[in-house]
Amino acid sequence: MDLYIAVIRIRLNQLLKNIILAAIFYFISIGQTATGQTSIDSLLDLAYQIYSENPTKSFEYAQLAKTKALEQGDHSYDAEIGYCVARYYVLTTKYDLASAQLTETIALCEENNDLFNLASIYSLKAIMLGKIGDFNGAHSLQLKSISLEKESGDLYAYHMAIANFSLDYMELGDLDSMKIWLEVLDSIAPLINGDEAYYRAQNWGIYHKEKGNIRKANEQLNIALELAEKQQLTDSKATVYALLAGNYRAIGNYSSAEASAMAGYQLAQENHLIFEASENLIELIEVLKEQNKFKEALTWQTALIKIEKEIYDLEKIQKVKRIEGQLKLAEKEKIIAQGEADLKASELIGQQAKTRNTWMYGIVIIVCLLLFFIIFIFVKTKKLNSTIRHQKKEVEIKSENLEEALTNIHDSLEYSKLIQKAMLPSPEVLQRSFKDHFVLYEPKDIVSGDFYWLHQTETVTIIAVGDCTGHGVPGAMVSMVCHEALNKTVKELGIYKPGEILDEVRKMVIKTFEKSKDNLHDGMDICLCAINNNSLSYAGAHNPLWILRGNDIIVTKGDKQPIGNFDLQQPFTTHDLELEDRDKIYLFSDGYADQFGGEKGKKMKSANMKKLLLTIKNEPMMEQRSSLKSAFDRWKGDLEQIDDVCIIGIKIND
Repeated sequence: MDLYIAVIRIRLNQLLKNIILAAIFYFISIGQTATGQTSIDSLLDLAYQIYSENPTKSFEYAQLAKTKALEQGDHSYDAEIGYCVARYYVLTTKYDLASAQLTETIALCEENNDLFNLASIYSLKAIMLGKIGDFNGAHSLQLKSISLEKESGDLYAYHMAIANFSLDYMELGDLDSMKIWLEVLDSIAPLINGDEAYYRAQNWGIYHKEKGNIRKANEQLNIALELAEKQQLTDSKATVYALLAGNYRAIGNYSSAEASAMAGYQLAQENHLIFEASENLIELIEVLKEQNKFKEALTWQTALIKIEKEIYDLEKIQKVKRIEGQLKLAEKEKIIAQGEADLKASELIGQQAKTRNTWMYGIVIIVCLLLFFIIFIFVKTKKLNSTIRHQKKEVEIKSENLEEALTNIHDSLEYSKLIQKAMLPSPEVLQRSFKDHFVLYEPKDIVSGDFYWLHQTETVTIIAVGDCTGHGVPGAMVSMVCHEALNKTVKELGIYKPGEILDEVRKMVIKTFEKSKDNLHDGMDICLCAINNNSLSYAGAHNPLWILRGNDIIVTKGDKQPIGNFDLQQPFTTHDLELEDRDKIYLFSDGYADQFGGEKGKKMKSANMKKLLLTIKNEPMMEQRSSLKSAFDRWKGDLEQIDDVCIIGIKIND
């Protein structure tokens, strides 16, 4: 119950945050109007203040500060701005951008001997390296950060560096060392008054979990959750939810585990926390599997694959590794250059203090050292080149195998597309049936869960638009079942009344899926019409029929039940309608109206679709198709198409 309350509190907190942010923007705009500008200090202060609760807005403030600093030619804030920008890139898994920004900022701090900011940058870079699996590199950088923070005397920063350092030992499997550093945290905690208490509670919770003491782990993690909520640490809350979900799952408390993982995932999604979203999805999928909820788990697995593809994007990680490799090489070259400079200085002193013979011996020694150094570099370079060639060959082989597999999958889908297209009525068949019509068919993927179907006799033309469960390959498989059921019902059994057609199709679909041991509940929504001159009979499963007559759109709703396994099954209703000349009939799935887009990224909805049809009502049907397609593309913009789209428009003869 506490977790459900926590979810409600998250929603209320989010509303409060939005109100506060609106007020902040208002006062900033007032300040800009009054003074003509906002100081860089103010922007960076805002970026630090709201980072925990709204990382995206914090990043925007940092970018504004960067722009203003460039306009003013003021480089005194470059290190702080670089830290804020890199911190957001790490949080949102843009590791290639984070690595480039961190490298630039580290060089700047080292050049200016800015040890305070350098310690923070080292710690942030260690966190990034840990997230891409370079735990040894992360451990080394955390050691540097701790040393600098201790030297600076900033106890809070020193505390945070140790907190991150203790987690490195957990990743390296050294729980004894992790405990030692956690005890160091506890020893300096009384000297600090900040949000550090959360990180101690979180890390102790992780330690007890790794040691198998779930009770103690949950005690600490619940303390961490309360602190994170009190201090508005958004990403930390999402992390704690994932940790709690894992603990609840370990002791078999599946309801709490599922609620915790779902709360963390929703919080992460609302705040664009990709890494935290993946942590919670992993726990959610595991708890669903352990409850044998495999279908729900598969649905969430699809979302997880998409997120992890973004987090662990091979190109981004390889780019980070190239940047890190170049940085290490530059450091080595710097050490070598420094060594050569020291050696030359030593030679100069020796030349002034020694006799000519000693000077000659010195030259001989230097030559020998140089020869040894050249041989050493030659051997190392040869070995390194051999290793690089071997690794390159392995990468090329894996890349070729992956490319071949992807090609095979794509070829299979393209062939499936041809098979599915062969099921659909041909343009010639549609033209014989309806002189003035259009078909807008836009699958989300290569194959589609939407389809359209037609059967014509001497007296009646039956046409339908079906929307099967899912899209892509699963949706296409269900559409094959539903398409075949329509063919058998109408062509073999000779049933022409729309309601009776849907009743019989439902029986066939349920019977098909009852054969599976997995208790599948797939099916479809459909709009089906039988047209005989100016008489029309219609039946629908969820999907309505629209008739555009004059300046009005007449909506005939379908039954609120699908073609498939449904608890409250009723016979489908047949609606008999009289058509008038110049009427326009529209059959469609819900993909067009459900598409997200526009300025606010919201659904188009049926109301906007109706307004669009009324706007283009006087256009020929094929031009209406073009107008609908253009409007859909403009609405969608750069967003992803979320579902298959199918619309059929038919004009009754003048």
